[in-house]
Amino acid sequence: MVSERLARNGRFHFCKYITIAADSSNSSQETNHSQNNDSPGMPLISTLMNENNYIPWSRSVKLALGAKDKLGYINGEIAKPASTAKKYKMWKKTDCLVAAWILSSILKEHAEGFIYCSSTKDLWEEIQ
Repeated sequence: MVSERLARNGRFHFCKYITIAADSSNSSQETNHSQNNDSPGMPLISTLMNENNYIPWSRSVKLALGAKDKLGYINGEIAKPASTAKKYKMWKKTDCLVAAWILSSILKEHAEGFIYCSSTKDLWEEIQ
């Protein structure tokens, strides 16, 4: 848990780099794709995570992602396709969008420690 990690060593662990970008021009209705109303600039939840509110913050994020049919990106139900698969580009786009939402819901000084995760699932596991 983040608060325990902060208490132990005062810093966050970095994982691999993630590109955070999204194009909201897609109109696909599949749950593993972004929708027209999905934007990385739109806040996912109103409360920012800090070292004292991980449990309510994580519940709020899960509820918000569930409402957007994107919960599978953090729990692994929407698996990363092979980079050569037709669906990879759309999966990557939506994965980056979900990562951007999560990172923007964390206090900036803490979020910077998580920007190097290679996927939203990895990001979520690091935050836990």
